[in-house]
Amino acid sequence: LGHETANRSVWGKFERYDAEDSGFGSVDPAAYDPTGSEIRITYPMQTFNKFSAGYRADDLGTAIADQVEILGYGQNNERQLQFGIGPFPAGPGTIEIETLNETHIRTYGGRAEARKLAAPSVLLTYGFDVWRERAIGTDDGLTTMIGFGPSPLEIVDDRPQLPTANFLSLGAFLQSEIDAGDRVSFVAGARYQRVNAKTFETPGLE
Repeated sequence: LGHETANRSVWGKFERYDAEDSGFGSVDPAAYDPTGSEIRITYPMQTFNKFSAGYRADDLGTAIADQVEILGYGQNNERQLQFGIGPFPAGPGTIEIETLNETHIRTYGGRAEARKLAAPSVLLTYGFDVWRERAIGTDDGLTTMIGFGPSPLEIVDDRPQLPTANFLSLGAFLQSEIDAGDRVSFVAGARYQRVNAKTFETPGLE
């Protein structure tokens, strides 16, 4: 979706991906180890949504910019990963392990860039970008043991593998392109980058 005039344009875009019951499925032990156990790796659910929008202006002719581009986006990714192995022999009995991991990642970001012809042979490009990501995950595990005391013996483990966390990135940049002739040009630039990662209190983790 977009709109454009002689020297202005604005656009928006939405993307969605949705899948169920995908993944590797079941791996038959006969294919790699006849004495081994069945392995199951599936994605019961996965969705990805992203909305992005942008604006561009040309031929501005102002003191600070001849051209400006602005981009912003937000996206959301949720998925389930299911892993299972067994039952496999262990001592006097058998063990079967099933785990379900759920991950929710939400990201927001943007970028602004401007260009200015500072002199007939000097083009300046400068701007900044920023994005923030938040990740939340849960894990549920069930181990079933048969032949070890009271059967079946079930052990439940809901301790997350990773804590809830934020990731933030901030950057600013400046570049100068100097035209020194028909076949020679020089480019010099600098960038400042700041990255911050922070974890938060997560149920099930110290």
